Amino acid sequence: MIDLSKLAAKVAPIEQSTEMLVEELQDLVPEMVLGRVLHIDGDSAAYKCAGKDGTPLSLCKKRFSQFIEDKRLAAGAEFVNVCFTGGDGSKGGRYITAVTKPYQEQRIGAQRPENLPALRAWCLNGYQHEAIDIRGILHYRHARKIVTIFTSEEADDAMTQLHQQYLEKGLHELSVICAEDKDLFMNSGLFMDWNTHEIKDCETPYGYIEPYTTPGGTNKIIGRGKAFFFSQLLTGDSADNIPGLPYFTPAICAVEFPTSDLREQCRRLKERTLPSGKPLSETQVKQTSEKVKDLVRATKSKPCGPVAVYEYLSSCTSEKEALTKVMKAYCEYYGKDEEVLNPHTGKTEIWQPQDFLLEQARLLWMRRKYDEDVKDYFKEILNAST
Repeated sequence: MIDLSKLAAKVAPIEQSTEMLVEELQDLVPEMVLGRVLHIDGDSAAYKCAGKDGTPLSLCKKRFSQFIEDKRLAAGAEFVNVCFTGGDGSKGGRYITAVTKPYQEQRIGAQRPENLPALRAWCLNGYQHEAIDIRGILHYRHARKIVTIFTSEEADDAMTQLHQQYLEKGLHELSVICAEDKDLFMNSGLFMDWNTHEIKDCETPYGYIEPYTTPGGTNKIIGRGKAFFFSQLLTGDSADNIPGLPYFTPAICAVEFPTSDLREQCRRLKERTLPSGKPLSETQVKQTSEKVKDLVRATKSKPCGPVAVYEYLSSCTSEKEALTKVMKAYCEYYGKDEEVLNPHTGKTEIWQPQDFLLEQARLLWMRRKYDEDVKDYFKEILNAST
């Protein structure tokens, strides 16, 4: 015979623990912010949900829908813009822009999930809503919970442009970007981590950069805002085959990364004193001056790796300061006009240092407005009052 009282005593703790678990899970999901929009990278989401070859397409669609909904809830967003790269596949002309090295060359011919084309087609044509060209939604107001956005530029550009509209209107808390691609870090405002769902803010356009070492010992630069963009102009981006600068020239290194001996000799020459504080004689001043020249001539170049780039830019506190230092590094490296064979035209062109900088910048820049040229941004910085 079953003892109901003992059974009830066992069931009660289970019910209580279940209620506690539900409450804990609810605490992990932020409250929805009315009017908040999440801009998410549809390209990456579709790739992630396409599954292995042989996976039923119906399952991929369910995964995609759930993936987007999970991100919406995690962001506390009422609406979602799912952004896709569309058009002719030129990614806003980046393939033509890239002359120094082919843009995303390592991705050409890469194996992709067999369900990806069909899943993307479904996302753009049948996923709960009508797809919208970004050029027609400069002042778009959501009529549906989820909207698919497509653009002839990259999905990253679309996300940036939609996000920028909110920032310009002062609606900082109503716009969140979520992307796997680190290029989006150059945007200010709210950004949700693709994996952890942690939402971080970047309150100033310039932002910040920090050195970071992975568990495997690889040095990287992390950061937010335009500071991250300027660091990329030097380090490049291996994921997109963007070279940046190979190294800092000896002239730059002598000033920015002096040896301890050079630093001390420069101090002596500037302060006209020995380490003891005793004044230098005229003979010692001349000897010190010659030694400084010898040490400068002996200075070697330094690779534009994350550690050196962070050290080079760490003193910058504004976009103008960072652009000035980046331009200086490019002008020192490309010290004179160079002949460049353009693989797209088959013609030889004469490039100046700023042409190399603009090429890299156009590949890396997340466009704030449709078809924007990064030169417009550089002009804003240089013309701004300090």
